[in-house]
Amino acid sequence: MTDDEIIRLYHQANRWDVTGLPNTIADLRRFAKLVIAAERELNAVMVEHKGMEGYGTLAIAAMIRKGGE
Repeated sequence: MTDDEIIRLYHQANRWDVTGLPNTIADLRRFAKLVIAAERELNAVMVEHKGMEGYGTLAIAAMIRKGGE
């Protein structure tokens, strides 16, 4: 994600404009990377489990989009 995307999402979530605050933006960038890594790992585990249960890639993709449900 770019800094602009992170700032836009943060503003959308909190209504706080952090444009021009480099320390805050750096903190948000690190946080976003941690969240993305954690979400990827959860998705990878779900794909492994659902694949073993016989689900195909389209079904797994649909589950990921629904949040794993």
